[in-house]
Amino acid sequence: MNERVRKSLIIVEGILCIPALAFIITSTSMDVAAHGIEGVGSVPALITLIMTAMSMLIALAIYSFYKKSDSKFIQSGYDYIFNTLAVTISISGIFYAIELNQEGATIDPAYSYAMMAVVDIYLVVYQRLNHRKNLYQYRGLCFALLVVSFGLYLHLDGWQLWNIIGFGLMTGCVAIASILAILTPPEKKVEAQVEGQVQQPETQVESQPTIETTSDEISNNSSDNQTN
Repeated sequence: MNERVRKSLIIVEGILCIPALAFIITSTSMDVAAHGIEGVGSVPALITLIMTAMSMLIALAIYSFYKKSDSKFIQSGYDYIFNTLAVTISISGIFYAIELNQEGATIDPAYSYAMMAVVDIYLVVYQRLNHRKNLYQYRGLCFALLVVSFGLYLHLDGWQLWNIIGFGLMTGCVAIASILAILTPPEKKVEAQVEGQVQQPETQVESQPTIETTSDEISNNSSDNQTN
């Protein structure tokens, strides 16, 4: 996959990311407006609202790097958004667990524990794979854990329409990021290809003096023959 195709996919990812965050912000804003900010149950909505708004600022700032930066650098910006949502879901899981352990709760608190566990595993695996150049392409597989955490968060939040649309679009962004990561060749292979491209012109340059010397010798010999 060449750089132009990768950037085209990242543009699609950016187009999906903005409305995804907008729908999540809309859903959490309506939740806060309907239930207020009193009690433990309002804390996950407030955390999601603040962190998603920060992610929106990051998503808007990424557009300024499309012309000057390569696809890998741009993708790292969207990875920050994914990880911000992961941290948001993890923190929200703590307050969901407190709320669901109270009397009258209709959802099993095990879902909140499972959500926090999945997110924590994702963050650990992501960091391990992202910082190892030879394993970079395999980090796309760990994004599946992030999608699972989206589903658990929607379940705990009551499957609200705007959140379903927002996290559905964000799942599309994660899918594109996974494809780009899986199809990215290992760093060692990329460096070998670049070194091969650099060495080839140098070989051609080194061979030119030999050709020029040979032509000079031929011209000198022909002039000597004419003189004789």
